[in-house]
Amino acid sequence: MLSTFAYKQGLIFCVLALALPGCSKKSDDDGLKNLTTDASLAISVKGIQEDFNINTTLKMSSNAGERRLSQQSNDGTAIDIVTHVDFDAVLSVGSFSDRHNLSVDKLYSSHRPLANLQNVTSKPMAQGVKYRLILRQKSNGHVVYNDVMTSGADFKIDVVKGQTYEWIAYSYNSETVPPAPSSSNLANATITTGEGEDLLHATGEVTVVNTASPNAPIVMPLGIVFKHSLRRVMVELNTMGMFANLLEAEIELMDDYFRKGVMNVSSGVVVDQQVITGKRAQTTHKAVDGYEYNDRRAFYFYTTRTDDINNFRVTLKRFKIALDEPGLTREFNTPVTYTFAKLPAGALGRSVLAKIDLVESALTVGGVAWARSNLYYQAGHNPYRFGHMNRKSRADNTFFTAFTIHPRGVGNRVAGDPCEFVYPQGLWATPTKDQLESLKNSTSVIFGNYGTNISFTPINENTAAPYPHSKLHFNLNGRINGGLLGILVHSGEDRTVEIWSDNRTIDLLGLANLGISYFKGENHQFGGALGLSNTRTRNVSTTLLGDVELLGLSLIAAEGYRNVRCVRK
Repeated sequence: MLSTFAYKQGLIFCVLALALPGCSKKSDDDGLKNLTTDASLAISVKGIQEDFNINTTLKMSSNAGERRLSQQSNDGTAIDIVTHVDFDAVLSVGSFSDRHNLSVDKLYSSHRPLANLQNVTSKPMAQGVKYRLILRQKSNGHVVYNDVMTSGADFKIDVVKGQTYEWIAYSYNSETVPPAPSSSNLANATITTGEGEDLLHATGEVTVVNTASPNAPIVMPLGIVFKHSLRRVMVELNTMGMFANLLEAEIELMDDYFRKGVMNVSSGVVVDQQVITGKRAQTTHKAVDGYEYNDRRAFYFYTTRTDDINNFRVTLKRFKIALDEPGLTREFNTPVTYTFAKLPAGALGRSVLAKIDLVESALTVGGVAWARSNLYYQAGHNPYRFGHMNRKSRADNTFFTAFTIHPRGVGNRVAGDPCEFVYPQGLWATPTKDQLESLKNSTSVIFGNYGTNISFTPINENTAAPYPHSKLHFNLNGRINGGLLGILVHSGEDRTVEIWSDNRTIDLLGLANLGISYFKGENHQFGGALGLSNTRTRNVSTTLLGDVELLGLSLIAAEGYRNVRCVRK
């Protein structure tokens, strides 16, 4: 037997069903005739409209207990680096758009100056999303259809030639079934906005006519383009600066930032009503729409709030990335809370982006913050990278000529600093001669066994796990030189570390440069295999090379190819 509650619910449903038919039921009162041969509407979802206005900023508030290093991006904008034990982060706030995602590789970094762009585009609705469609005759207001439909499914509704129909559609942009309107009077009917989920709305009218063939059957297309009814807050985790795909992540919002209300079914007007209370944890991160790689993942939250959100705090509870060696992963489980000084006010239907660029942490020796491994180049997406495991390597893509952006075997010789191209751009640079000299003068140098490495003890040595080395570790990769008849020869492997600096030694009024400084660390023994002298040379020095450049052209290309180890700017 039905319970009293179930009986009452069923009675209410029946009353609403009589007022707003839940299917395309036909009757003589509706004036529908010749329904199967006269005319029909072919219903389809054409997409979701996206407004955008890109204007990214980098301002943020200080977090207690965090160490910050102020840097300058290429356009002079201050960049705050939030440093932690195992990884660093750069925070930015700005407007978000799906169209922006398609060009992010060309822009290369949100820290480059972006033009303020204003436009409208649309994206497809995912398959299987539920939406409600209400159709009524404009002449008399009779509702002829009121039911839930599914995106991606073909559907037709029988109608009458010559009639004009008003239609309303709304959806939570998910598989959640949208509720029926609260009243049969659609002008006053509402639905709840939900708590933190998307809400889409569309409305319009269509006249069923075929002026070219008035007497022929009509199949009139009705394409629905939804608009966002709420304000969207997107929290993006970006692991391009860790040169890895994001596999798992969990975030938590630390305060009652979001609000809910009701939406008028007919007009789409949203009325704000109350705060959504409680912390909001989320592990479901999605691909960023229009972006084909997995190093940008998004958490979406929706609100009826349109004013500023001050001190917006996001706790990154854990995350897991894939390393550049197949099958290897790295997991970070220490929670970190980031504070965005302000998410600026914005209209309903628009989006705001709170972006967390996760960056490989550096190792500080002698006041210089060094990358953990040498720079290498991998053609394609996000090409300038640091090796995760800091393996010893003689691969061509790890050896560069001085002052050029491409390694051996890649493209033409193009002048520039390759470290400048590491994401996020403006954070890293090739070390200066003085910074290399700081290694030479360091008292923390440690020479490994013959043919292994030279290392330095950083001030933040406790950052070993989950990295392979807790020290500033240089492998004895040697160099590539020009040998007899111009044949390139790999030399110095197992004996020397050779790292470029960023400066010419002598600059003659900008017309000619004489000499290049580089770091050379030696850890080798002579004659051991022959039973002769077993002298071990442990030398760390910077060397002046004999390259001469005039008007930008190298006259004596004697410098060969060496490794590059980037430093924080």
